[in-house]
Amino acid sequence: MAHAPHAMTPRAWRDRLRHAPRMCAIAATIGLWAGGLQAVWGAAPASAATAVSNVSFSAASYAANKSTTWTVSFTPSTPLTASGTISVTFANGFAIPANPTVTFVSGFGGCTSPTSGATSGQTVTVTMGSGCTLNTAGTLTIAGITNPAVAGPYPAGEFSVATSKDTTPASPNPGVTILGVTDVSLSGSSMLGDATSTTWTIGFNSGGGSTGGSVVVTFATGFALPKNPVVVLGAAFTGCSTPSASTLNTTVTIDASGCTLAANTSASLTIAGVTNPAAGTYTNSQFSVAADGEPAGSPSASVVIQAAPDGSGTMTVSPASVAVGSSGDTFVFTYTAAPGGLDAGGLEVTVPAGWSAPSTSPSAPGYATSSCGTVSVATSAIEVTGVTLASGATCTITYGSLAGSGPGVFAPSLPNAYSFGSLEESSSSGALTALAGSPVLSTGNPSLTQIYGIDAVGTSIAVSQAEFPTPSSARAVVLARSDFFSDALAGGPLAAQESGPLLITPGTPISAQLDPRVTAEIQRVLPAGGTVYVLGGDLALSPNIDTTLEGLGYQVVREAGADEFATAVDIAQQLGNPSTIFEATGLNFPDALSAVPAAVEQHGAILLTNGPAQSLETYAYLLQHPADTRYAIGGPLAAAGADDGATAIYGQDEFNTSAAVASYFFAQPSVFGAATAADFPDALAGGVFMASGGRLGPILLVDPGPPLPVEITPYLATLPAGTKGYVFGGPLAVGPAVVTALQLAIG
Repeated sequence: MAHAPHAMTPRAWRDRLRHAPRMCAIAATIGLWAGGLQAVWGAAPASAATAVSNVSFSAASYAANKSTTWTVSFTPSTPLTASGTISVTFANGFAIPANPTVTFVSGFGGCTSPTSGATSGQTVTVTMGSGCTLNTAGTLTIAGITNPAVAGPYPAGEFSVATSKDTTPASPNPGVTILGVTDVSLSGSSMLGDATSTTWTIGFNSGGGSTGGSVVVTFATGFALPKNPVVVLGAAFTGCSTPSASTLNTTVTIDASGCTLAANTSASLTIAGVTNPAAGTYTNSQFSVAADGEPAGSPSASVVIQAAPDGSGTMTVSPASVAVGSSGDTFVFTYTAAPGGLDAGGLEVTVPAGWSAPSTSPSAPGYATSSCGTVSVATSAIEVTGVTLASGATCTITYGSLAGSGPGVFAPSLPNAYSFGSLEESSSSGALTALAGSPVLSTGNPSLTQIYGIDAVGTSIAVSQAEFPTPSSARAVVLARSDFFSDALAGGPLAAQESGPLLITPGTPISAQLDPRVTAEIQRVLPAGGTVYVLGGDLALSPNIDTTLEGLGYQVVREAGADEFATAVDIAQQLGNPSTIFEATGLNFPDALSAVPAAVEQHGAILLTNGPAQSLETYAYLLQHPADTRYAIGGPLAAAGADDGATAIYGQDEFNTSAAVASYFFAQPSVFGAATAADFPDALAGGVFMASGGRLGPILLVDPGPPLPVEITPYLATLPAGTKGYVFGGPLAVGPAVVTALQLAIG
């Protein structure tokens, strides 16, 4: 039976109301306890932040410093809709436009493309337009980004993609490598110092490649490159025609128009006609290769230019012979460096038994000095260390120097040919090694001294050293061209008057530079501030020579006319217009060779005729000086035919003429000289020697080989036995048989 609910009595209502506050307190306590548990166990989890996946960055070009388009791909975790954003971040070093052009390539639906991004720092933010969605993998491109100037790897963590839904940045794997020229190598067909006409091969990795651009190769300072060198591009270059190249200082720019060089490809090219610098180590940073505007790359190692192999070069001695038992002799050994030169190397000359022992004491016999390095003596050897010489440069070792008031050298008492051992080491790490040939000094009964070098220029230097053995003892130097005789002929009296040697160097048609051996001799014989007379105009000797000499501290005086006839007149005026004139043809040299010592002896000048006709320049000069005494050296078909008022001195040929000049001006000489009639340089340099330094004697002409010209033997027979003689030129100019014949013909 169902029961009806009890009705609430007034008391029940009072009890319920009385207990209500307690019930509320209990409820509150339960609520606080529940809240505490929530604080301990944590709040209910919210939705986790998400990230895109499959991120990749790729570029149309990875070349450093190149403006290019970058392609960015990724897969969103949460789909994107209109107004959603994509943030793409690049590593530091990339240059990004403020509003780059962004193109949606794939995966995007309903999007307007291209659109613009907004750049802040290294991040490009792209906002999706109305109706634009991305539910799957997406690819977009960003144009106008300039790659960093520094090639190399850029870590993946410096690149990222995030979206407004996937807010955690995600990076690609792997990172990005920016390409520049790498793996640079350089090698020459010759690695010797001062080697000429070498071909250098340049290898490199192309980095970002090149399309119709240029390749720029820089060499270290000291290399000499042609203005427009011949360049050959290797097989990695395709579609090329013959490239052109130009040089500025030591940088060669190669125009590779039409050529294609793929990115990240090993390539090579060659550059011909390079002259190497002096031996030494050239740091890798001084060399570089750049392609199509990319940053240049340098080789990983320095480039070593080598000195010549040990035992290279040549050694000569002057004079090459002296009288038996002679005293007070001075010998100059001249070393000429081979291609490659010496880099802190050394030289040694071994004195054979019977000669004065070498010494470093200025007052002792055999006092040894050198124009290079540091001299020491070990028993019978003269040693020179710390020698650095360029290819073709010379070093002189003086044995028996009189600079310290010593007695010179005492020769052995027996006639013989003595070999002076000569050794060379090209660097401090080398070993003294015998040269291919050692100089020979001969002693004989007649006192004939043969003075010579390895060529005409070398002989003029040897004559200078014999004439002025003491350094800085000349008051001037006269310099003429070695390839034509007229200036040197006219300059002989000037050299004698100024107390200086007559030196020769190749003329402008052969070289625009001063022969380095001549430079060394000028520096040896003439103190800084002295005067060098340069004979002839710019077409005779290059103005570069003046610049070189002035740079060495010398005063340069050019004696030059419009041609050789005018130059001779100019020299006569420099001599002070002497009252005695010697005339010789300016068309060929044999008659003129014997004129120099005679002109010096007479304190005269030498003017040139135009063969049997008078030159206008000489005629004008003589017209202004009618009272001058005039001698014509050569017959009616030469100078005598040009001036019938001059005293003609000549014979039937050049040998007769040299004997005639000797007889006329040197009837009783104390010395005489001889030189080949086949060429002019030896006789002209020797002519100054024969009339200076207290010597006064003629120059007689001989053939290179026997027999001795019969035209000169009568004159030689008039000379007293034992008359001192000098032969100018080496064994190829005046052979041993001729020297012997000269000795036998005296007295």
